[in-house]
Amino acid sequence: MYSLGRTQSYHLCCACRPFCLVVQALRIIPLSPFSYLILLDFSLDGEQDPSPSTNAIIATIISAFILIILGHLVSAQREASDYADDVYRHLKMYSVEQSKLNEIKDQFLQNVNHELRTPLTAIYGYLELLLEHSEQLDSEIRTTFLQHAMQSCDELQLLVNNVLDTMGIEKERQTLYLEQIVVRDILFEVLERFDPQSVQRHNIYVDIPDYVVVQANAQYLRQILRNLLSNAFKYAPAGTPITVSAALYGMVVHPRHASPEICICVKDAGPGIPPDEMSLLFGQFVRLRRDTSGSVRGSGLGLFLSKQFVEAMGGRIWVESEGIEGKGSTFCFTLPCIVHPKVEAQTTLADFMQFSTPAPID
Repeated sequence: MYSLGRTQSYHLCCACRPFCLVVQALRIIPLSPFSYLILLDFSLDGEQDPSPSTNAIIATIISAFILIILGHLVSAQREASDYADDVYRHLKMYSVEQSKLNEIKDQFLQNVNHELRTPLTAIYGYLELLLEHSEQLDSEIRTTFLQHAMQSCDELQLLVNNVLDTMGIEKERQTLYLEQIVVRDILFEVLERFDPQSVQRHNIYVDIPDYVVVQANAQYLRQILRNLLSNAFKYAPAGTPITVSAALYGMVVHPRHASPEICICVKDAGPGIPPDEMSLLFGQFVRLRRDTSGSVRGSGLGLFLSKQFVEAMGGRIWVESEGIEGKGSTFCFTLPCIVHPKVEAQTTLADFMQFSTPAPID
């Protein structure tokens, strides 16, 4: 068997010595690029006369380590650059979201400030007149002033309820109580609580059979009907018809229940909804462009809350409108239908006759 001579073994060990030292060092601790060169320089100490083959091996090792180091540096720089780009994108996204939140907050404060001041000013004014000139006013005028003050209180109460409902709706969803409700009965309750002058200025038609019963939360359903009717009263010209109807919505079955749906609609003859703004209508604090500078007041919360309430009860809500003056809008929403109800209607269509004859317009 061939064996190396003493001199050849010595030169081979000298040639491999730098590489062995570096490999052993890498097993123990990670080194910086400069440490590699120092380690190689240290491994060559004591070599007085390295051979040409030894120099070639050392040069190859150094070149390989330099390439490895450069590869690590390039990879680290690329990762740092990607991380910086990712952080920048997130910061930009957060900045846009924060800007939108600030806009919503400013719009909310502007709307609520205006909505609070108007009814409060009216209430204060009527009460002040009654207090200072009570003896000079006859009973009819005093009653009129009190009715106007009550109307402003109702507007104020609706606004406060909307704001409070916006803050607590997510919490209430978890403990929502649903019951069987006769739609015609609850509509009658809502109309009775409106200011009589607002109701009597329009000709209200009700087309709801007594057997229409839905699975819903009574408070939510009242609020939805009140919001939709309040908008109809504000936007529809005096003397025009407002129709409230309810019927089986085809044979559409909602995945959450095995019964068909009931579709409840409120139709008016107002200015309608512009097609390009229809998709924004149910957003929070959203008002149409024509309303921001118009005389019709609003907080931009009514339709947003109505959508939240309907969806919490397993339904959906939408609007149908051509955006043409006089053709108005139809707001529709669905609720689960009770096929075999355990409750009966307490009202008749004759009870709604008091709302179907508009009062003379001054």
